[in-house]
Amino acid sequence: MADLTYATSDQINEIERLGSDRNVRRILYEMESDNLIGSLRREKKVYYLAYKGSDLIDRNNPRLKRSEIDHAILRNDLYTRLGCPKDWRKEVPININGEKALVADAVFTKGDRICFVEVDNKTAMRTNVTKIKKYAKVFNGLNRPSTLVWHTLIDSRKDKLRKICEEYGVDCEVY
Repeated sequence: MADLTYATSDQINEIERLGSDRNVRRILYEMESDNLIGSLRREKKVYYLAYKGSDLIDRNNPRLKRSEIDHAILRNDLYTRLGCPKDWRKEVPININGEKALVADAVFTKGDRICFVEVDNKTAMRTNVTKIKKYAKVFNGLNRPSTLVWHTLIDSRKDKLRKICEEYGVDCEVY
């Protein structure tokens, strides 16, 4: 839970393998009653590590703004869809020529390939084009194969993202 920031019960069950829906809800209810986790209502109930839970595992878990919760949930969906990569790191700053150029939503490796994750929730396409251009510069400076992994819920954007990445020579996967 601490690594996800916010998660739905389905995501927690996918990662922790807690069993039936009923069992997951029982466990989460008990943890919430003990003030280890908190929750809020979105389309689904979303859980987060409460202060008491953070203290128990000795983690400082900052809260995201409510506007960033949907983004975190989408990032977690991709995390579980990709099989929960062991070296998954979220919100990783990426430097070009020693200067912070952008922040990847997540970074992980797949074999010898480094994968940079971008979650497209409500981002303007021109912003995505700017990011792809920056990733093209990053990929040119790396000495290993790299892939830009996009996750979006909007089907029409999937093809656009693929075409733009191809235009700038960026290897990509789109989910």
